[in-house]
Amino acid sequence: MLKKIVLGFVLTCSASVALAQEQKMGGVINAVIQPEPPGLMLAMIQNGPTQMVSGNIFEGLLRYSPKLEPLPGLAESWTVSEDAKVYTFKLKPGVTWHDGKPFTSADVLFSIEMCKQTHARARPTWYSLKRLKRPMTSPWCSR
Repeated sequence: MLKKIVLGFVLTCSASVALAQEQKMGGVINAVIQPEPPGLMLAMIQNGPTQMVSGNIFEGLLRYSPKLEPLPGLAESWTVSEDAKVYTFKLKPGVTWHDGKPFTSADVLFSIEMCKQTHARARPTWYSLKRLKRPMTSPWCSR
C-alpha cells in the first residue's frame, strides 16, 4: 500500500514538473469550425466561425505579439503624436490585392468607414474617431 502512495506521489510531482515547462511557439493545430462561415467579410458578418477563419486570411495594419505589443502588418511603421490624437501609418509598398491592384490608403479608409457603419463591436472602437484622411503626397494615393 505504501508503495502505491509513494508511486502516486512521484507521478504527481513528475506531471507538475512537465506542466511547468516553458511554452514553445509554433506547431500545428487542427480545428473544426462549425457551423461553416456563411461568408468571410468581417464588416458584414460578425459571427464566431467567420471571425475564426477571416482572422487567418485577412491582414490588418498591425499584428500583435503574444505580449500584445504592436508589430508591423500592412503598415511597415507608424507614429503617434505627442497628444496621442494623431496616428500616422506608413503602408508597406508593393502589396497587392488578389486581382493585382495595389493596396492603398483609400482601402484602409474604406475598411474603417465600412466597419464604423456595419460592425457592432467595432463601432464603439471607432466612435471617437473624428476624421480620417490620407496624405495627398503619398505614392499610394493614385487610385
